[in-house]
Amino acid sequence: MLEKNIQYRGAIFAALYTPALLLTREQATGFYSKVADRVFPKLELRYTPAEEEKPFKVVMQEKGEGRRTDTLTVDIHQGSLRIMLDQIWPESFDVGCRKADEVLDVFGETVERFTECEIALAEVRLRAQVPIGKGTSKGYLVSKILGDRAGSLEELGNVSFLGVHYDVAPSEGVISGPLDSPGRQVTVEPLRQEEGALYMEVMSNWGRHAMRMIPGKPGQAELVPGPLSVEGEIPKPSAYLAEVRSYIEESLCPFLERTK
Repeated sequence: MLEKNIQYRGAIFAALYTPALLLTREQATGFYSKVADRVFPKLELRYTPAEEEKPFKVVMQEKGEGRRTDTLTVDIHQGSLRIMLDQIWPESFDVGCRKADEVLDVFGETVERFTECEIALAEVRLRAQVPIGKGTSKGYLVSKILGDRAGSLEELGNVSFLGVHYDVAPSEGVISGPLDSPGRQVTVEPLRQEEGALYMEVMSNWGRHAMRMIPGKPGQAELVPGPLSVEGEIPKPSAYLAEVRSYIEESLCPFLERTK
């Protein structure tokens, strides 16, 4: 079963908050000190102050063993305060979740005005690889996706690379909680560095508002409440990371294993 052998290559959690707070150098340094003390002992800091129309940016990075790299960014993105933790080859999925939760906790403790902010968007991007056992990953995808039509692929020419990409629109049913109804972008393709493995990438996001097409009016959309508009406490980053992991392991992997 594919989900039993997944290796997570990357885990990104990002959130946008309004109003857009501007961190002073003192606030950035205080945040850095606490994060380094509690999460990343070898963290490096780079602070870029705001200049004219250029907003401030804080980047903190720690390089671990092997290819592991953790990058924490705090800046202004699309007019909102963005907090983003990008973990390349996390020590484990659970450790990655713990670090993301800790970062948000420390930020709230350090920046007093953060309590005045409202989350506008939460986004998770997971990158993973999984061995397919026998054969090549290209052959695996061809047989699973095309089924009986796999032999006709040669009609398209000498196809050297083949993948799957699809988007999932938020459901149009009743939203009962802040983890409901994410939009997704999904990519599955052969791992270029290893022909016997698949590469998977799933980006999911949840907004305070969502765009929905208006029934009976082609090409027209309306702004409706999104999952983050539901009353109650917003879950920690680990809950959003876990939701995307569940989608990969409980929906995507079984779909890829199913024979036509």
